[in-house]
Amino acid sequence: MPSSSKNSIAEKGDLPYPDAETEYNSVTGENEHDDHESFKEYEYDITHKPHRTPFYRRRRVIVTCAVGTVIFLAIFIPLLIFVIIPKVAQSLLNASSMELKQLNMTNPTESALTVSVAAQVGGIPKIFSADLEFTEKIIVDWKGQSIGAMELSPVQVKSGKGEITEVTGFTIMNKDAFAAFVKDMWSAEMTKD
Repeated sequence: MPSSSKNSIAEKGDLPYPDAETEYNSVTGENEHDDHESFKEYEYDITHKPHRTPFYRRRRVIVTCAVGTVIFLAIFIPLLIFVIIPKVAQSLLNASSMELKQLNMTNPTESALTVSVAAQVGGIPKIFSADLEFTEKIIVDWKGQSIGAMELSPVQVKSGKGEITEVTGFTIMNKDAFAAFVKDMWSAEMTKD
């Protein structure tokens, strides 16, 4: 009977010792009362930082960059169009050269004459098309000496070249240098024939 009494006690749930004395053996061999609780504590002990978005994807940075870009372009584009490009174009036009192809002199006087000019303006980059306006008289040099000056009307320059065909007045600035120029041109014309 003693064995049957033990079975009946186990079936009823009455144990010969209290529940607090009951030991549970963990798989790792440690005797802990609540393995699940210790695992939860371990899990929450490690701090997990949330994934932060990179600074360049934050709304404040994007808005600041967009506003800065708009302000920069609002200042730079008019500056480029109205200041930088005209200055560059003017400096390129100032460095241009004019080659006289033909110069016919008529109606000479002691201080002036009438010339018909056929010339070509060059030395300008092909990217520019411009109206070349002569704001001052054109000074004609020969062998390092200024011989005279003439006025020319505006010239249209396209693809880096501009043609001049015009009849205008020529004012003699240095009579001796002009006389040497005419003499040299006359002798060159005579030897050519």
